[in-house]
Amino acid sequence: MASTAMALLAIVEIAFRDRGEYPNAEKMRRASAQAAEWFQMIDQMKREKNVRSSAGNAGMLGEEYSCITTTLGSLDAKVTSANPLFAAMFARVLLECGIDSSSSVGVTISGSFPAAGISALAAIQTIGARAVVVSSLGASTYGANQPEATWIDMERWLCDRGGLQSHSSFVTLGGEGDSGGGIPEEGIAQLLRAADRCGAELFIPRTLEESIEHRYELFVKEKIAMLINIGGNQSVLGGCRHASSISNGLHRSMVSCDDSDRGLLLRIAEAGIPVFHFLNVKQLATAYRITRHHTELSDDELMPISEMRGVERLPVVLALIVLGAAVAILRPRNHRST
Repeated sequence: MASTAMALLAIVEIAFRDRGEYPNAEKMRRASAQAAEWFQMIDQMKREKNVRSSAGNAGMLGEEYSCITTTLGSLDAKVTSANPLFAAMFARVLLECGIDSSSSVGVTISGSFPAAGISALAAIQTIGARAVVVSSLGASTYGANQPEATWIDMERWLCDRGGLQSHSSFVTLGGEGDSGGGIPEEGIAQLLRAADRCGAELFIPRTLEESIEHRYELFVKEKIAMLINIGGNQSVLGGCRHASSISNGLHRSMVSCDDSDRGLLLRIAEAGIPVFHFLNVKQLATAYRITRHHTELSDDELMPISEMRGVERLPVVLALIVLGAAVAILRPRNHRST
């Protein structure tokens, strides 16, 4: 009977899958196209400024090390994050959470993952929602760690030339304590210059708790309906024992704690606001079947993230009837002895 059930299940799974698209697949396509266009613009702007990466010719990659580098990072993860399919992923998650043109979405962006930040903003803008952005400028290995092309430079370029409609409400230095801890003096000077030339409001917190509170107050004031976090900024994750265990992806609720230095993600979740955490790129790529780095996408390449698969009902009903009949026929019968 077990073999019969497994055979029927396999037949239904393989032969009777009903494949289609999510209702919002077109918006997901548009979000990916917008992200790909912005990636190309960043690449062109870096060429104009003669800012290139020794890791390759992809404009979204930084250097292995620079004076504004905060921590080590994976080159493979940074390459994977520069796939514009992540914009489709963000659009899908936002729409599934009910975000629309009447919504405000909080976005915290670390310079470590500029491509993912661009993808998130492309998705929000495509949907028509309003992005409330806070950024940190320090960056891990191969992120936006080139002093002439920091994250705030990229954001400014896209606002000026690419049609990006949102910009950071304020920026921080990032690093330890979100105040530049661990970044050398030369790097701090470079980040200060970047904030100044881009006209960004720079906030340097005195403590980690002050940074957490400052971000939280902004998002509460702006009445965000959701928070997207890109990267591992310390004020977002916090310094409590829960910080390292926050998993990737969508959280509609979280187990919190009473620690005074619990991060922004936990604080926002306590307010009943869903959060999406983007840090482990490979894990998210696997979950949403995003496996390759491209700047131009065909519809076939978008399908893994935009397709909706279900099982047709009639074959399932027939399979259950067959299985029930088999049970009735093969069931052992008791005979009375005379």
